[in-house]
Amino acid sequence: MKFTDRVDDLYLDGYVRLGVTDRNTHTIYLDENLNGGMLKKVLLHELTHAWIFSYGYEMDVEAEEFLCSFVDSHAEEIFDKADVLLSEMPQNRAF
Repeated sequence: MKFTDRVDDLYLDGYVRLGVTDRNTHTIYLDENLNGGMLKKVLLHELTHAWIFSYGYEMDVEAEEFLCSFVDSHAEEIFDKADVLLSEMPQNRAF
């Protein structure tokens, strides 16, 4: 992962993005001005691209972007709910 202010690193499909995952170099580029909640959202989005690439999944661009956007918007909520449910389980089932 690299923070950058270079337009070339963040340019994709005719637009300058806040984050780009380069499947060829296995590098996530993030706009150096990102911070806080927006940084976390963009990082989750780009990590989802990275996982898709690393497992060799092929999908059309719209479906991939939908999935990455879903994860960047809901991953924390899903993991938080899983933690609550696991904490309520009997000891013999807990991790």
